[in-house]
Amino acid sequence: MSMSECLPLVGGASSRSLEKRAEQSHLGQQSHLGQQSQRPDCWRCHHFRISWKPSTPYTCSLMGFSSRALPCIEVLRADGRVCQGFVAKQQAVVMA
Repeated sequence: MSMSECLPLVGGASSRSLEKRAEQSHLGQQSHLGQQSQRPDCWRCHHFRISWKPSTPYTCSLMGFSSRALPCIEVLRADGRVCQGFVAKQQAVVMA
């Protein structure tokens, strides 16, 4: 069990329940790239950054905030909807 699963969240919801809610509300929706997506993945988002601050290691440059939890989870907590700002990172071109 990760630390984020142990921490109580606003309104008594757990991180796991928020992730399930995000997944359920985003199922079946097409991303702007035309691929089937379950939910926004911060690790694959162009706006996701890692900060040097141990207290708030995850940053969303689009929305301008840092937090202990992934930004997509923070957006779900605050807004009740999955993140609408997800933009997939471009694939690196490997020259052989």
